[in-house]
Amino acid sequence: MRPFTMKYFLVTLCILFMIKANAQDQFRVLLFAQHDDWHYNTIPAAIQAWSWV
Repeated sequence: MRPFTMKYFLVTLCILFMIKANAQDQFRVLLFAQHDDWHYNTIPAAIQAWSWV
């Protein structure tokens, strides 16, 4: 009985770690997407600001 429950505990732990890693990857992708949007929005604005000078 004891090794059986230990096996399920380890499987559950592995699944939780996989979910955690996946969530971190999604957060990283979201962060990079927002970062790219920020660049695409600020660079043309900076060019327009310089063209007025």
